[in-house]
Amino acid sequence: MSDYTELQKAAAYAAQDTIKFADEDEEMRALQQFHEEVDPETILALIAENERLGVDLKSVVRLNNENADLFKTKNDQLRSEIAGLKTGYEAYERVNAELMGEVEGLRNALRPLLAHWDDLRPGESINVDAARAALGQGDPTRAGHGSRRDCPYGSSIQRTHR
Repeated sequence: MSDYTELQKAAAYAAQDTIKFADEDEEMRALQQFHEEVDPETILALIAENERLGVDLKSVVRLNNENADLFKTKNDQLRSEIAGLKTGYEAYERVNAELMGEVEGLRNALRPLLAHWDDLRPGESINVDAARAALGQGDPTRAGHGSRRDCPYGSSIQRTHR
């Protein structure tokens, strides 16, 4: 942008209300000073600069609109992905809760059966060892919770050695 400070001062001085001039000579001096600052080259430069700024402004507005559209598209895409992830996570949570319920049900069903086999030591039956491991029991060597004969599944549990 060119410096049109002197032109601006001369125009402001010449454009003031005629009442503010001390006399007609001062008014003529203001108009003369303005006309000295204004030449065809300055006018053409101002017009060209205004046109260039208009084009630049249109380019900025177009780029801004393109960026806004791109931002909106990306934002919508990310919202969609987040919604999908939430849905997937909620499904995972439901399935996980169902599986945990099933595991607890199986453990609860296994406890009374395993109680009949408390007299077995680790290593005597791989099935009992596996059941104890599934229940997370610490010391599987405690005895006295019934006998294998009382258990309806007693005959199907194999001893590995005696």
